[in-house]
Amino acid sequence: MAYPFIVIEGIDGSGKAGQAQMVINFIKRLRVRHFLHKYPTEEAKRVFAHLEGKKNVPQDELFEEFLNDIKNSQEKLNADLLKGWVVSDRYCHSTAAYQGVGGKLGERMREIEREGLLKPNMVFWLDLSVEEAMKRKAGQKSLDKHEADAKLLLEVRENYEKLYANSFMAGQWHRIDAAQESKKVFEQIKKKLEF
Repeated sequence: MAYPFIVIEGIDGSGKAGQAQMVINFIKRLRVRHFLHKYPTEEAKRVFAHLEGKKNVPQDELFEEFLNDIKNSQEKLNADLLKGWVVSDRYCHSTAAYQGVGGKLGERMREIEREGLLKPNMVFWLDLSVEEAMKRKAGQKSLDKHEADAKLLLEVRENYEKLYANSFMAGQWHRIDAAQESKKVFEQIKKKLEF
């Protein structure tokens, strides 16, 4: 029997990494085995080179890079799910949202669905306005290509809205207002996890 597979999603600056860690800490207190996954993985070197501005990778190729990164981790993900809870900071949903800009969301969704990827039990979408995300990111020393582009983030947020409305690739989607303080965000997530 597979354990729960939980994904934390949202635009850059929404607090995904912090919430993923809070969920892991919550699971630890339950004394349940757990695993944290993060996408893109360290193996996605071309993706990181693009985000850091070292390479300019065309959108279609970048989509393939992101998707291959997720496909290549399916065996490990499945093995981890047989041993304990898996919490993922991003998954295929962010690939669809970010690489679906420019009117390509429907096409990206279909391509991802054809891959037969493992579906999470729950996706927690940390919904945050682009303005608030930009404020949060302003304190960082350097921003990657996505983080610095408000117009892109606005379209990505709209794509998340569509993914949420379609319950894309998940048993359940939960929209959480990420403008709240992180403890309040986590309390809402925790309520949904107590099943």
